[in-house]
Formats: sequence, structure tokens, C-alpha cells
Amino acid sequence: MIKAPVKDRVTVPWMSAREIPAVKMLLSAWRKMRKDWKVYGFTGEMYNPTRAVAEAKAREAAYNCEVVAMIEEALRKEARK
Repeated sequence: MIKAPVKDRVTVPWMSAREIPAVKMLLSAWRKMRKDWKVYGFTGEMYNPTRAVAEAKAREAAYNCEVVAMIEEALRKEARK
């Protein structure tokens, strides 16, 4: 389980209160995934996308960031009740 971080304007002053928890959660998940890949022998050399694929994946990641932000906000609101 990945914990949602608290807002930290000192570390990342240019990000909004909505962006920081979502981005930190995604980075934590990405780091865990990369560690797991090492365990199973996955290397970046196995997957070498073109620029178009990379841009499509970046758009997909941006969409996922928005979804994570919405979920995180809903969980915070629910926790306040």
C-alpha cells in the first residue's frame, strides 16, 4: 500500500496542492515497479520505444495522474468525515 504524502511547498514550490500527492504516489509506485523488474531480470534494453510511442505513453501517464489526483482527493474528503 502506498501512502498519500502531505503537501510540501518547500520542496516543490511550483506544483499545486492537487498535483503533489498524485505525483509522489506515482513516483513511489514507479520506484517499486523498477525494483521488482530488477528481481525478475527486466532491463530497459528490452523495450526501446519510438518518439511517437514515448509521447503517447506520456499522454497516458498524464491521464493517469489526473485519475490518481481525483482518487486521492476523494479519499482525503472521506477521511475528514
